[in-house]
Amino acid sequence: MSLTHHDDEGSIVVGWMTKLVAVAAVVGVVGFDGISVGVAHLSTTDDANNAVQAASQSYERQHDLQQAYTAARTALNAHEEVLVKGFAIQPDGTTTLTIVNTVKTLLLERTSQTKGWAVVTVTATGKYTGS
Repeated sequence: MSLTHHDDEGSIVVGWMTKLVAVAAVVGVVGFDGISVGVAHLSTTDDANNAVQAASQSYERQHDLQQAYTAARTALNAHEEVLVKGFAIQPDGTTTLTIVNTVKTLLLERTSQTKGWAVVTVTATGKYTGS
């Protein structure tokens, strides 16, 4: 009597490997999208602070609200937007603005249920100090 099985050609192993690869792919896509949104949040925060400084400096020099708004927009990346509704400058030059950044992702931005998770909104307030 022989103890070897010639009927099993590794189909169990192939099945488990297929499942493992599928799970790894899903985890990879979700992980990539999560990291993309996290990095975008950090960079949008930095960009919002730079835009606040640019707008405040422009307002201090020219006292023109439209030019200050343009300076804020110029300080941003192409995929970031300064909301007009969230833009304000106090008489002393203190600037508040809101930036919206729609993050490019593999999955989040493509479904209606998760599309909002790929949008980063940051509000910043600051004043140019002459440095």
